Amino acid sequence: MFTTAIILDTRYPRKKDTRSPVKLRVTIDRKARYYGIGDYLTKEEFSRVYSKKPRQDKKLLLMKFAAVEDRAVKILNAMENPTFDQFKKLFCSKGSGGNVKLYFEQRIKEMEQNNQHGTADLYAAALKSFAGIKGVETIGFKAITPAWLKDYHKKMVACGKSDNTISMYARCLQHLFNMAIQDGVIPAKYYPFGEEKNGKYELPDPVNSKRPLQKQEIIVLTNYAGNPFFEYYRDFFMLSYYLVGLNFADLLTLKWTQIHNNTLTVKRQKTAYRAKKVEIKLYIPQKAWAIINRYCTKDSEFVFDIATSKDPKKRKQQVKNFTRNCNQSLKKIAKVIGINPSISTVYARHSAASHGLAGGASIIDIQQGLGHTDITTTSNYLKSLEDAEKTLAESLENNTVAKMEHRNEKIKALN
Repeated sequence: MFTTAIILDTRYPRKKDTRSPVKLRVTIDRKARYYGIGDYLTKEEFSRVYSKKPRQDKKLLLMKFAAVEDRAVKILNAMENPTFDQFKKLFCSKGSGGNVKLYFEQRIKEMEQNNQHGTADLYAAALKSFAGIKGVETIGFKAITPAWLKDYHKKMVACGKSDNTISMYARCLQHLFNMAIQDGVIPAKYYPFGEEKNGKYELPDPVNSKRPLQKQEIIVLTNYAGNPFFEYYRDFFMLSYYLVGLNFADLLTLKWTQIHNNTLTVKRQKTAYRAKKVEIKLYIPQKAWAIINRYCTKDSEFVFDIATSKDPKKRKQQVKNFTRNCNQSLKKIAKVIGINPSISTVYARHSAASHGLAGGASIIDIQQGLGHTDITTTSNYLKSLEDAEKTLAESLENNTVAKMEHRNEKIKALN
């Protein structure tokens, strides 16, 4: 059993003009879902559409709304056992190939339900960018052509946006395009991403601009003394460094139950939504213990009284606020002591990986410590190829020289 209606969803008015979206409401077994149809009206305008004598422009809207509802009813009548998932696939598969904005909104909602608030924020930022630069309120996936994407790229560059930002946003759209193809709302032949030589839009390669701090920079940073507020945030940067670059989302939400003697067990929040979750075990060195003991709350479930909200979304915001304050403090310290002015919390992770390699750890050890499932990701955290080659060559040379000198000493002793 189902019912349909065209309604004005006044829960989500637009900030710029206070108009609310007109939506198709579908009710199946007393559960309702709402589908945007691309129009925004005030309460007065919506009432005039359904007045006894609407004006010509409102008559056109009335005809459009009637056509939308009629199409929905036909789709539902054709289904033996109507479901929202199947209805969405069919209703959104207009000649234009599905509604892009609707796919974005559904993806964002899905990420928030999975407590993947960082990913939800990224998709929300991507939607805002596409809407602002090109407009995606009513277009379908068929309109997303290589030329459309290249024009978006060009305008983003003109706005001063980096290839990294453009790449992240475009990859969000690419993922949704693949979803639309899987849903059957648009044929694969319209897929616009690929190699430029084949007439497609080629995603820009993200540039890893974060170099690791030099060992000397780490020493200078460790010895910084001055503003106690800055020292506090410096200590958490160093704690992350000592724990092989442990991500702040995991570091700030540590619980005492994760610590056994000198071993810390972490299930990375970044992979919490996956079927196969990534678990890493880290040794806690004495320098890390010194920082933990300085700031911990021993009578609490959490090691630190920083991100302890029971609401995952609020806890995510607490981590975000602390990380922002930490980044600001690190940059101010950097100006005083003369280290890399671009320093941020992420540099602890890159530095730990690079210094681990230089210290003799294998890339497999580093991969496990960082919690990467793909060793290619670990490679991106390490120094440039030239530096890595130099480190390897020096390591081999030192080992060979030492062994040769030892052998020569033994030969002299025999003679």
